[in-house]
Amino acid sequence: WTDANGKTYTANQTFTVTSAMTLTANYKVNTYTVNFIGKDGSIIKSETVEYNKSATAPTAPAVTGYTFTGWDKELAATMPAANLTYVAEWAANNDTAFIVEHYYQNANDDNYTKVESETKHGTTASFVNGADYQKPLANAIFERAESKVIAADGSTQFKIIRPEQTNKVMIEMAVE
Repeated sequence: WTDANGKTYTANQTFTVTSAMTLTANYKVNTYTVNFIGKDGSIIKSETVEYNKSATAPTAPAVTGYTFTGWDKELAATMPAANLTYVAEWAANNDTAFIVEHYYQNANDDNYTKVESETKHGTTASFVNGADYQKPLANAIFERAESKVIAADGSTQFKIIRPEQTNKVMIEMAVE
C-alpha cells in the first residue's frame, strides 16, 4: 500500500489514521516462463512474460537438410497462469544432394580410375541403396551393395567400383 505522499505500508501493518487518507494497493503481476526448444533439444529462446501479455516466438534457426514446419502447438495469444514450452518441428528435405562416383579397375594394374561422378538427390536421413545407382554393364553382378543414410549436409558419397578381371561390381559407400 502507498499513501499520497509516497509512504509505503506493508500488509498487516498497524498505523494510526489522524485525517482522511487514500491508500493505493501495490501489486506485481505474476510472470511465467515460455521456452522455445530446437531440433537438438536445446532452448532456442527463453522468455519471462507477465500474465495476460503476449510471448514472441523466435525466428527458427536454420537446420541443414531440414525445413522448419512450425511449433508443436499453437502459440497462446496471451500468457496463461502457467509456464509454457513449445517444441520446433522439422521436415526432412527431399532434395538433399549425395554423390555417386563410378570407378573402373585399370586393365594393367590393381588401381581404379574414376570415370564419372553424378550428383543425385534424396530425402535427408533416409536410407539409399548404392546398387540402385550402378550403370548398366553387360554381365555385371554385385559383389556387395550397402545402404547408407543421406547426410543432411550432402556429404554422403557412394563409390561404385567395377573390377575388370572379374566383371563383378563392388559398391563402397562412405560419408566424408
